[in-house]
Amino acid sequence: MKTIEIDLKEVEALGSRRAVAFGVVSLINDEKSENKDIARVANSDPNLSANILRMANSAYYGLSGHVDDLQFAISVIGFGTVRFLATAAVLQDFVPISKEAWQRYLATAGAAVHLAPHFDVDPSAALNGGITLDIGELVIAKQDPYGYISRLRELEKLPLHDRSSAAVEMETKAYGISHPGILARVLRSWKFPQDLYEAVEQHHLEYEPDEPLARVLRYAARFSEIILNGSGESGMDAISVAEISDHSRIIAGARNFMDQMSHQGIAGRFS
Repeated sequence: MKTIEIDLKEVEALGSRRAVAFGVVSLINDEKSENKDIARVANSDPNLSANILRMANSAYYGLSGHVDDLQFAISVIGFGTVRFLATAAVLQDFVPISKEAWQRYLATAGAAVHLAPHFDVDPSAALNGGITLDIGELVIAKQDPYGYISRLRELEKLPLHDRSSAAVEMETKAYGISHPGILARVLRSWKFPQDLYEAVEQHHLEYEPDEPLARVLRYAARFSEIILNGSGESGMDAISVAEISDHSRIIAGARNFMDQMSHQGIAGRFS
């Protein structure tokens, strides 16, 4: 029996509140768009344009303090990363996000980026999948905070590799929908690419998904837990990825990504 009806109207309507960020996402999804088009729209949002410049000037992209033109900055970091930044801006307007939560999002995104080449997946798609992976949880946490915290405490009692499937089962029982399902509906309403919202919907399946992007996101979430929980070798033992022989390299790459994004203030304000 459902304990609460999850209402997606608010999150689906965010486009009217963050028109610039959603305008950027819409342009990026249009193959005819050019850097100048995206720069023109992004320039209307001081925080978003500042984050694009910070990202371009970060050591992660091999530059340091040389980029001050928004159009050139977009060419440096690419459309996928700009979409990542626009999505981050939207998330900040939806609900105040703690520093710890942003660290989890960045850890997942960083791991996804470094896992992508092993599965022949576009790194920008992996990046966007990683940063959006917990939108469904944000919706649940905002609408049923006590139930969300209660389930977290129950999940913490379980082995790391059992938590994902258990979370989906608990949420489905409580709401009739799980956080991957919520996320897929939200991204579909935000006009994100179909392959992205289908992949995020599959990343918590009990069986191994067939789609490479879904597999990247599945493993990125596991690496994120290891990075943030300090599970070490015992945590890595819970990840069996035939395509990956060096787990430590993925973890190091994700941590470097987190450091760079945090140093540049990409995550913006914290609650």
